[in-house]
Amino acid sequence: MSRSPLYRLTLATVLAAVVLSMALGAWLARRDGAAAAPPTLATLYPVPRPLPDFALVAHDGTRFDRSRLAGHWTLLFLGFTQCPDICPATLMTLAAARRALGMLPERLRPSIVLVSVDPAHDTPAALAAYVPRFDPAFVGATGEATALAPLMGALGAYASPVGGEAAGRIVHSGAVYLIDPEARIAAVYTTLPAPLALAADYRRVLRARGSS
Repeated sequence: MSRSPLYRLTLATVLAAVVLSMALGAWLARRDGAAAAPPTLATLYPVPRPLPDFALVAHDGTRFDRSRLAGHWTLLFLGFTQCPDICPATLMTLAAARRALGMLPERLRPSIVLVSVDPAHDTPAALAAYVPRFDPAFVGATGEATALAPLMGALGAYASPVGGEAAGRIVHSGAVYLIDPEARIAAVYTTLPAPLALAADYRRVLRARGSS
């Protein structure tokens, strides 16, 4: 049946209004969703900070340097094997968070690295007996104070023996640093969330960095 020009014009106007309404609704949803998105628990650096060259030894005896942090995301923590509380608690949290991220592609799943601040006791062998207890994929790295200095300086980290090195007590930074695939400091967790919260927040950081 033939339709009048007025009918066709009215239909076209209605369809155009529907399309415009849908587009406006989608834009508002995106705007409101972005506004409602929770901020990350990590402190994000507006411009990621490149790490300097450094040379440590991994727990398997291989060289651990800046290139080992390139090509993937890394959560890096400073600690030591004789630490009685914060270090094992942090490593357990990181292990649980990494398990919760098991569905991510391998390139987005974070590596976990413990850099020892106690080279007097933490030989590669000592780290090899300690770090894999939390997760076989974890990496421990160690080096003399002069070798640690460039990395610690870039991180803004500190470590100080209490009662002398022989006492085995060290006050050190408790932050966890997120290193991006270009070996840059992308974010820092000054307070580490619980495992599931950390996993969810890590995903938010990836989205914020356009890597989800």
